[in-house]
Amino acid sequence: MTIKNIMHGFFLVALFVPALITPTLVLAKESHLIRLQRMIDEHTAVVQQKVVNSWTLPSISAPKLSSIVTVAVAVNGEVIGVQVTSRSGNSDFDRSAEVAVTRSSPLPVAVDPEVMDQFRTLLFEFRSGGGYETTVDATVPKDNLGYANYARVKSPIYIDK
Repeated sequence: MTIKNIMHGFFLVALFVPALITPTLVLAKESHLIRLQRMIDEHTAVVQQKVVNSWTLPSISAPKLSSIVTVAVAVNGEVIGVQVTSRSGNSDFDRSAEVAVTRSSPLPVAVDPEVMDQFRTLLFEFRSGGGYETTVDATVPKDNLGYANYARVKSPIYIDK
């Protein structure tokens, strides 16, 4: 075998090995993101339930109200900031949303730090009166291989009564 044939063989191996490895890496990345999204969804439900249990709906005359509250959360689950970012038009309703989040502190802490990183800033939409359609923007950026490149908390987290 000549050196030319050996070099040609190495060239062919170098050409095809990445094609064999790339799908494995993509599948591993996709599997990790699917697992991460499942953990985020499970933790979202736990956080949502704690806030729902802390919310006392005030006596209101309006049939349907909605306010959005932005919440800053420390690594230990402590609520460190609450702000109504979209008001309902009823100050008692808005205040009850703020109080519900404050009363829920500390929020449950995710065991996985990568999951907990997703819960540092949250949006809660407090809604009364029912009849709301729950839709979440499902637009997910794709990487150059066409796969979703991150997992995240679906926002807002709905709190209904």
